[in-house]
Amino acid sequence: MKRFTAIMLSILFLLLCGCKSPSEIVSDFNDFLDSGITKTYESINRVVSEAVSEVVEDSGIDKNDIVTITPIEVTLSTGELSAYNKLNSKQKKLYAVMLAAVNDMELRNIKVTKYLSEDGFSDSIIVHRAVMCDHPEIFWMPKTITYLSLENRPDKYIAFKDYYGERDDKGFYGITKSEKEAMENNFNAAVNKALAGAKNLGSFFEKELYLHDYICNVTTYDSESASNLENANPNSMTAYGALVEGKAICEGYSKAMQLLCNKCSIPCNVIFGEHEGVPHMWNIINPGDGLYYLDTTFDDCSSEHILHIYFNVTKDSILKDRNFDEPFSQGNKYDGSYSFNFFDSDCRSTALNYFERNGAYIDYDCTAAINCILAAAQEGKNSSELKNRTDLSSQKAFDLLCKRARGIIDFQYCYRYDNENIIIAVW
Repeated sequence: MKRFTAIMLSILFLLLCGCKSPSEIVSDFNDFLDSGITKTYESINRVVSEAVSEVVEDSGIDKNDIVTITPIEVTLSTGELSAYNKLNSKQKKLYAVMLAAVNDMELRNIKVTKYLSEDGFSDSIIVHRAVMCDHPEIFWMPKTITYLSLENRPDKYIAFKDYYGERDDKGFYGITKSEKEAMENNFNAAVNKALAGAKNLGSFFEKELYLHDYICNVTTYDSESASNLENANPNSMTAYGALVEGKAICEGYSKAMQLLCNKCSIPCNVIFGEHEGVPHMWNIINPGDGLYYLDTTFDDCSSEHILHIYFNVTKDSILKDRNFDEPFSQGNKYDGSYSFNFFDSDCRSTALNYFERNGAYIDYDCTAAINCILAAAQEGKNSSELKNRTDLSSQKAFDLLCKRARGIIDFQYCYRYDNENIIIAVW
């Protein structure tokens, strides 16, 4: 279901014919690799939908179109990774009001005067982004919010409806209440199906790994939506798209991972940034011993293998090929077009990195790599993803592994992701 074609696989096996030595195996795959995994990474259009807020001066608001919403109780299990906890006291009350309004798909003007500071527009943007970040389960969350300021009057309002277009029963939600209810049934079933396999796993690491691989198995990157945002499937930017429809862009992958991890009591939220100048989204997560970064979208680029190159990595590692949007600050004023992160941590933990945790690395004696390969073979697998921790090139590291493993296991070929020193050995 993934993105390498049958033609490319045929070429792969043709290239294998007649290969004798490990060096020849790696050499014969160089052209394939250059046009395979690496090119697949480069070709992904990584798009993040942004909340675009707007100010509307409207002195003629109908009193019958105004509602006052009582703040609801906000209960979040994500602790340190809750955007809610980054807000001041007034913003938290506005968050509780906005959350209630979104849950009920409110279309009227919501009076919020007492929850705003002097710059209520900026407050509205901050809180809107916080609700979006904390609630991946709200797949109907509007990407747009309208802030209304009554001319020569102190009252302020927010609304999730379009003041310039036709006023229908969808507003900025994109769907009606009845459509949402029907979709929720499918969504809850998909979430429960995903969680079923993680329920009996022991550690947070095992659950996180299962959920990461599950998403990669059931979701395909929606290149069509990513390359044509005007006609994009809005569900591809949600956990619904990833888990129910099986198609998503980076935002959908990240929200699906966040949702499932949070359901397993693993704190997880989203990060906004760029890859090669293009907006991108990934996760920040605490699987038990500290904070890590995680990018499920980039790990789902191969037709044959689920990758773990970006599974629980440090900030230094993630900064090799991407940038973070600016960190949130209460002192900043936000205008709606300015993207920011509630989380920008100097993640340094390494113990639960995929390769460290599994001993999946090639060093000079290759003992850890061989043990990892044998464990994978006992599970019925025919490949193992390894990190090259030597000073050797990928080709020479694989030569060394083949030499050390002679008589234990015979490799057919390997392919690699050189930028991160990753080798996938196939037997």
